Amino acid sequence: MKLLTKTSRNLLGYACVVLLISIPVFYFIIEQLYYQDVDDALRLKKKELIVRTKHLHTEHDVRLWLGMDQEVRMFPLQAGGIPKDTIYPKLYVDTLDQQFEPYRELRTTLTINNETHLVTIRRSLVESEDLIVGIAEAQAILLILLFGGWIIINRRTSKKIWQPFERIIDWLKKYEMGKDPHSGIPSSGIAEFDTLNAVVSDLIQKNHGVFIQQKQFIENASHEMQTPVAILQSKLDLLIVSEGLTAEQARYLQSQYDAIERLNHLNRSLLLLSQIENHQFEETAPVSLQALTEKILGHLEESISSKNITIDRSYQIEKIVNGNPMLLEICLSNLMTNAVSHTPQDGTIAILLDEDLFRLSNTGEPLGFSEDLLFTRFGKKKGSKYGVGLGLAIVRQIAESMKMKVTYTYNGSAHEFTLVF
Repeated sequence: MKLLTKTSRNLLGYACVVLLISIPVFYFIIEQLYYQDVDDALRLKKKELIVRTKHLHTEHDVRLWLGMDQEVRMFPLQAGGIPKDTIYPKLYVDTLDQQFEPYRELRTTLTINNETHLVTIRRSLVESEDLIVGIAEAQAILLILLFGGWIIINRRTSKKIWQPFERIIDWLKKYEMGKDPHSGIPSSGIAEFDTLNAVVSDLIQKNHGVFIQQKQFIENASHEMQTPVAILQSKLDLLIVSEGLTAEQARYLQSQYDAIERLNHLNRSLLLLSQIENHQFEETAPVSLQALTEKILGHLEESISSKNITIDRSYQIEKIVNGNPMLLEICLSNLMTNAVSHTPQDGTIAILLDEDLFRLSNTGEPLGFSEDLLFTRFGKKKGSKYGVGLGLAIVRQIAESMKMKVTYTYNGSAHEFTLVF
C-alpha cells in the first residue's frame, strides 16, 4: 500500500467517524434547543393566560374563550392537591389526516373567579421536526462537503509534494550499474527531498566507483593469471611431445596438464560469472533455440557417440528468444554438456522445446548430494575431469539475468532441467 493511499484512508476513516458522531449529536442538540424554546413559550403562554382570565367573570366567558384557543384545555381539578407544573411530550390525533402528531404540553393550574382548574397548554412540533431535520440534513451536507474537499485537497497536495520522491524511486529503478551516475534528478525545491537526492546521488557515485574498481581488478587479475597459465601449458606441451619420456613421467606430466587446464577453465568461469553479475552482456538479438540446440549437439557429437547415447528430440514450435546470443549458447551448452557427462553408457537424453519452456532430461542415478547445492558455486563434492563446479551456477545466473527460471527435478529414473521463459 502506498503512503498516500494509507494517509488518505486514515483521513477518510477519521472523517467518517466524525460524520457518524457529529450528525446525530448535532440533531440532538438542535432538538433540545428547540424543545427548550417551546417550553419557554408554553410558560409565557401560561403567564398570558393568568392575565387574560382575570377579565373572565362568567361561565359563558370561559367557554367562549376556550373555544377561541384550541391549544388550551381546561379540566376540573381532582381531589388530592394542586399538582406542580409539568412539561412533557404527547401525541394527538390530527382530525384531518387521522395521524398522530407530536406536541409539547404544559400541565398547570389556573384560578378563574376564585376557582382552581387543571389546565393543559400544548404546542405542535410537526413544523419543528421538519425544521430540525432540514437543519440536520443541511449540516450533514456541509460536513460531507467540508471533509470531502479536505480529503481531495490533501490528496492532491500530498501527491504533488511527493512527486520528487517518486522521481527518485523511478530513477533508482531505471539506474543500471556501470552507467553514468551523474545524470541525477533536478532539485525539487523541498529541503528534505533535496537532501535525500543528494545522499542517494552520493551513494550511487560511491558504488559506481567501487564497481569500476572491481571490474578492473577482475579483468586485470584474469589477464595476469592467463599469462603464466598459458606459458605453463606451452611448456608442458613441449615436454609431452619430447622424446625419451618414460610412461611414469608422461603420466605425471598429463596430471599437471589436466590441473592447469582445470585452472584455466576456473579462471574463465569466474570471469564469466563476474561479467554476468555486472550486466556486461547487454546486446540482444532474436535467437532460435532449436537451431542453437542442434548446433550444440553437433559439438557434443563425439561424446554422445562414444557413450552410445540416444537423443530424443521433441520440438513443438520454432521458439525464438530475444536475448544475448553468447549467454544463451553458454546456458544451453552447460546444461547439455552436464547431461552428456552424467548420462550412463547406452542412456537417453530427451529434449523438449515448447512455447513456455525448454526441458532437458537424461537418465541416471539419483544425486549423491542435496538438490539445494546443485546450482550453487562449488556445491558438488566431485566434478568431471575438467569441471570446476560452476557450470550450473552459471546457468542459473544467466537465467536470472534474462528473467527466466531454471528448475531441477528427479522423477525416479531421469534428471530433468527446465528453463521457463
